[in-house]
Amino acid sequence: MKWILPVVLIATVLFFAVSGCGPDQDRPDTLLKNAAALYDKKDYHRAADSYRQVIADYPDSIEAWTGLARTRIQRGDIKGASEAYQRIVDIQPDHVEALLKLARFDLLAGNLTSAEQKTDDVLRKNPDNTEALFLLTDLYSETNRLDKARATLERILPLVSDKTDTLTGLARIQARAGDLTAALKSLEKAVTLAPNALEPRLLLFNYFYGQGDFPNAENTLLQAIEANPGNATLQMLLGQYYLNQHQPAEAESAFLEAVRLEPDQARAYLIAGNFYSSNQNPEAALKMFQKAGRLNPQDVKIAILLAEFYLENNSLELASQAITQIQNEHPGYFPARLLEIKLLLAQKKYEQAILLSDTYLKSNPAADQLLVLKGVAHVRKGELEQAEEVLSEAVKTAPANINAKFRLLDVYLKQGKIEQAQQLNRNIFSYLHENFDVAVVLGDTELNKEKTQKGLDSLDSFSRFASANPFDRFRPEHLEKLRSEYARLMGEFNRILEKRPGLIGVFENVILLHAARKEYDIALAKCDQQIKRLKDTPYLAAEIYNIKAGLYLAQNNIGQAETSFKQAINLAPDFLKPYYGLAKVYIINKDIKNAITQYEALVGRAPEQAQAVPYLLLGALSKMQRDFQAAEDYYRKALAIDGDFVPAANNLAYLLAEQKKNLDEALTLVLHARKLKPDDPYILDTLGWIYYQKGAYDDAVRELNRALALMPEIATVNYHLGMAYYKKGNDIQARQHLEKVLQLESDFNEADKIRNTLKKIY
Repeated sequence: MKWILPVVLIATVLFFAVSGCGPDQDRPDTLLKNAAALYDKKDYHRAADSYRQVIADYPDSIEAWTGLARTRIQRGDIKGASEAYQRIVDIQPDHVEALLKLARFDLLAGNLTSAEQKTDDVLRKNPDNTEALFLLTDLYSETNRLDKARATLERILPLVSDKTDTLTGLARIQARAGDLTAALKSLEKAVTLAPNALEPRLLLFNYFYGQGDFPNAENTLLQAIEANPGNATLQMLLGQYYLNQHQPAEAESAFLEAVRLEPDQARAYLIAGNFYSSNQNPEAALKMFQKAGRLNPQDVKIAILLAEFYLENNSLELASQAITQIQNEHPGYFPARLLEIKLLLAQKKYEQAILLSDTYLKSNPAADQLLVLKGVAHVRKGELEQAEEVLSEAVKTAPANINAKFRLLDVYLKQGKIEQAQQLNRNIFSYLHENFDVAVVLGDTELNKEKTQKGLDSLDSFSRFASANPFDRFRPEHLEKLRSEYARLMGEFNRILEKRPGLIGVFENVILLHAARKEYDIALAKCDQQIKRLKDTPYLAAEIYNIKAGLYLAQNNIGQAETSFKQAINLAPDFLKPYYGLAKVYIINKDIKNAITQYEALVGRAPEQAQAVPYLLLGALSKMQRDFQAAEDYYRKALAIDGDFVPAANNLAYLLAEQKKNLDEALTLVLHARKLKPDDPYILDTLGWIYYQKGAYDDAVRELNRALALMPEIATVNYHLGMAYYKKGNDIQARQHLEKVLQLESDFNEADKIRNTLKKIY
């Protein structure tokens, strides 16, 4: 029986070996399953703990690190997720999910080169990875490489089954690139493929609305409603559309339909109430607001809206009760404090309003709204100096407070401080430009010195510049903002013009608002009315003719624009803006001779300090006609007036370099320009080209690469860099950039030289 002991020992060892290994082997799988289950239940905290337990025992577990990364994303811990994905890449460098997530994080952080490199790593192994291709599209879009973004989306289209999102994304890129016809086709195709999808139809609506094609805009919205009949949001949008089209009956019907579709939601009642309030139907508005309040009795914002409604309609007792109730339920609530002061103003208790404003300002000294109300109280007491002081503080505290600026503007006008009023109006105009993303040139096209670079050195580039709509296109995403501000802004401007019709800056703002909504007929009619009002002041009437010409340019009515510019010049020969406008008309018509005549007229009439820009333009136009000596003379005249005029210095340096003439002077000029604007890509390109002409090829490559990083799709920069590489003997890089020139512009002016150089390389 001696053999029994060894057998028992072996069995025992085997038992413990198996039983001992079993739990350890099952443990990570069990924890991973538990973690996944917790993740599915959205218990991200405990899921993360389970994943960390696995990592503690198995630090190279891809599955655990992936789960932990995803969990951290759900918890908003992007930094932690990034660290987890980086650990995955350390373990498995070609892990697709980790690389793409890290690339996305890089994109969000602005690390675009790193993001693109990781995306390319994925696409090299899997060229049809749609997630990587979409990410690449975002990268191209972010860096304004719109042609590449467009090409990538077109590459994605056959790879995805649901093409709707891809087509809408493609439409956005096409629109940004200015190819509106292609954008329209993409949106129409998206609508055809997904008739019930909202986004393509809404983008199509925005497209038609932005183009001023209101019948098609309306029809698109109605089709969206037909495809989604229960969607209250669409009815609200339709109502807002009709409101903007001055169709109140149709707007009311749409808003009431939204209420019918959402009888238990406050938002439709609030929008309908605002409609009735703005259309002078306070009884109907009150019913809507009260219904919204009953649906959401705890919503303090609705309570505030009701209190404001009572104030606006002079129901002071009801307003007082509503304000008291809000303050009891929400002690110290700032909007209620503002209403309390507004109530005192409505009750003509101005001294009490000032004292209460001071009390609340002690705890909130930077409250610009309190300062405005205090300023209003001083105005109503006739204390204009105190009002100016308080309102100036409000504007200083909150430069974006347009109401404070209007109030201060009114005080300046009451005091007869016209210069300060004009200056503040220009500030308000800047506010409109920055906040509504619209700008108006109005025919003066005085070519901002920052924008007038050597890029305007061909007829095509000059014509593209000149043909631009003088009223920048209003972006669809800002439409709602303009709708909410439009009536108040227009009301304020018109009120000021009634008192001071000669404030041209204010009138420009009125035209800007109409042009942003493409109400050109209304704007032109207002110009005619204003010209009649100002007939006894020729200079002011000339300014209106100049504005009117800008409106005609916006409509591409070149003949009428030319007539209006000439009328402005006839009324006020020393008024410079229409000369620029008339030159612009001639450039659009490719009548360079007359354009030069206009700029020469400008030089003759403008004070010396204002002659640099026309001399610059004369130089560019002369170069266009290959009159290089005249161009050089004009650039030198511009620099004689303003030695720091960067575009003139850069253009002259480039002109000299192109002719291989006075290269040392050219280098001095461009180095001075670079000192003033160190990161300007045009200057870097000029500097690189001068180094090339001097034979300093290493310096040329360095500067031209810097220029290329800022302007990768500009043919001229690629040409310069390709030639510099060729001279250095770097044939691969030379071929890459020279071939790209021909891809970008097959008719590039040095195309023959490029082809000959490429033959030598091959």
